[in-house]
Amino acid sequence: MKILRSEWPVVRIRLKNQSTYYDVDCRKVGWLGKKRLSFTNKNEALAKARQIGEQFARTGLNGLNSQSVATTNREYAGWEKQLGEHGKTLSDAVHFYLEHLNQPVPVPVATVSTLAERWARFKATDTKKQNRERTIGEIRVHAARFGRDFPEVPLDQLDRDSVEVVVDGLKTKAGKPVSPQTQRNYLTKLKQFFNWCVSQQLIASNPAATISVSVPFKVPEAYRIADCRRLLEVVQQAEHRELIAYVALGLFAGLRPSEAHRLSWKHVHWDPVALYIAPENTKVKRARRVELNPTAIAWLNCMDRSQPLIPTGFQRQIRSYRKAIELSLINDGLRHTYATYWLKTHQNRNQLAELIGNSAEIIGRHYVKPVISKDAEAFWKLLPN
Repeated sequence: MKILRSEWPVVRIRLKNQSTYYDVDCRKVGWLGKKRLSFTNKNEALAKARQIGEQFARTGLNGLNSQSVATTNREYAGWEKQLGEHGKTLSDAVHFYLEHLNQPVPVPVATVSTLAERWARFKATDTKKQNRERTIGEIRVHAARFGRDFPEVPLDQLDRDSVEVVVDGLKTKAGKPVSPQTQRNYLTKLKQFFNWCVSQQLIASNPAATISVSVPFKVPEAYRIADCRRLLEVVQQAEHRELIAYVALGLFAGLRPSEAHRLSWKHVHWDPVALYIAPENTKVKRARRVELNPTAIAWLNCMDRSQPLIPTGFQRQIRSYRKAIELSLINDGLRHTYATYWLKTHQNRNQLAELIGNSAEIIGRHYVKPVISKDAEAFWKLLPN
């Protein structure tokens, strides 16, 4: 602390909670008064320090102590008078206060909203498991929603039934029931939150552990050959050429959008031609090497390698491109299209699983569907103009 007055009693400047305090430090051997006097006004603190210092110069410590004792006696007399008006004594006041201090202090009950915020902060700063920014963003969104869906609900009052009621009653902003897949995603994050609460010893068990949501099986859609031609025709136009790698590597290498937009030319190996995708850029956090087929290579070779593989204004350009293609967009459609035609051509689920970073079981569920050989052959002949 900065010293404002150096002679006794010393005045120090103290900062606390963005506020400034001026402490008159009266500590001295033999001093019987208050050890420290605190002021929020500098001039008042200095005036008090000068008063004490001048009194000390005139009368010494004995005079100061006598004055302090006299002041204390006047305070006691004032308190006794006030208590006497209510039929109480100083002894009664002391016993009453001691009884109050001995009462157990109630422990504040943690609510879902406050704990969900703590969980989100923990995930954002967890050094043992470094989550991606996208994942942290999703956790923050869910944490905020948990706070809204369980307003001021104490954590220890939740059970399976009360949690299931909330999950079953989830609504969109328009007030309509959410899809089963949205319910499942919500429940997955809710279970993660409760598991964290268990790990922090805030609750004994996860109240959502045995809740499940059934999602109807749906084979992912893929673009038709005519649609693929349109996608590639538009991306070769001057205003969209910077997106060639993004579209081509999704359509002819099966990359996820989240994987593609992190790529640069340094991830492309040319002998043989392959992509290296680092673990932090994959969904399952496992490195993947993707050997590129001749069609994907042809599209990469028509690009200017002095320019970024993926443009810096990625999201803005994607919105412009999607508007230009004038097609009904399919979620993850480029990846699904690649997997569908690759499996028809090669009939090897395990190899496809390795190429796109999935399990053979997922490949069997999602991509085994009728595709005519003529279309599969035409797909790999979709080359740059």
